[in-house]
Amino acid sequence: MRKIVATHIAGGFAAVMLLGTFGGAAPDAVAATSASINVEPVKQISGRARSWISAGVEQMGGDTSYRIGFPVFLPDGTRFDGHFPFSELEFPLDSTMLSIRFGAEFNDKVIISGALKKALTDPDDNFIDRDWITAGNPGRLDVYSESRVEDYSATIIDIDAAYKFLRRQDFWLAAGGGYLHQDFSFDNQLIRQYSPSGLPGFDYNGDGEVGLTYDINYKIPYLMLKAGSGGNGPWSFSGKLAYAPVIDVDDTDHHIYRNKMNKGDLEGEALMLSVGTRYDFSPRFFAAAGLDYTYITADGDSSAFFYGSYDHHLAEEVESSQFSAYISLGFKFWSSPEQPKQL
Repeated sequence: MRKIVATHIAGGFAAVMLLGTFGGAAPDAVAATSASINVEPVKQISGRARSWISAGVEQMGGDTSYRIGFPVFLPDGTRFDGHFPFSELEFPLDSTMLSIRFGAEFNDKVIISGALKKALTDPDDNFIDRDWITAGNPGRLDVYSESRVEDYSATIIDIDAAYKFLRRQDFWLAAGGGYLHQDFSFDNQLIRQYSPSGLPGFDYNGDGEVGLTYDINYKIPYLMLKAGSGGNGPWSFSGKLAYAPVIDVDDTDHHIYRNKMNKGDLEGEALMLSVGTRYDFSPRFFAAAGLDYTYITADGDSSAFFYGSYDHHLAEEVESSQFSAYISLGFKFWSSPEQPKQL
């Protein structure tokens, strides 16, 4: 498995706040024949919560590279060694997304937040397929094709919780964990395929039909640090650094023209960073903006099927770089009933 060796910067998330309420005291009764006054016990509100929700648009970019290659294993255990990779597929991730973000903070200590993102547009960039198939010259690119991405879908769900272990007047730090789930699906229409090295039999123009589909699913539990500043004025800032030491990835690559399907089962790691800012127009309404970045790398095995029958399995690797910028409008509200207690 390849380790993450570079620091990546990106994205963002804005924290929130709400005003708490408190009870008071009231006279119980005044006796007609006495000057004394009996007062009910003072009630204090506990369980103060501050919460918010926002909706906006997000521009996502980046790409996912899927590679397969040697070693190859046949059903009888025979092993073939050679160059890795001998095939690479590169999928674009540029699209406009709808994003809904939400969060709650309890007693100025526990922060729960999340985001739901859904693709609204198809990528403008083309899908690219590269193949190195000459055993005697494995570094020579033998087949190259580009396809138009159609019927693209992407869904991202991210939920986390953290505890503030350091608080100052205008700054806080929190630690916790979260879970990121991503689903991407591509239908690709061939534009043009040819052989850069001049091999015969690989020259085709697309006919407008979907020739290849690809689906990939990421399950990413992670550890994180969060930080924030501001809050006394209309501006506030926040950041998040998260690392996932073990993630699960599964994907399906279907070459329709060849009746060939590859199903991958991989493990890897991921790094996530974000920064964001918020401006409060009023005690209730705010605007937010930020940047997010996610880097994923994973490797494992891929099983190949022809016409539905298992044929062999081979090595697979996936690498994904994802970045996005968002803007949103939000509303702050009381998120939970408050329980009085007597002093």
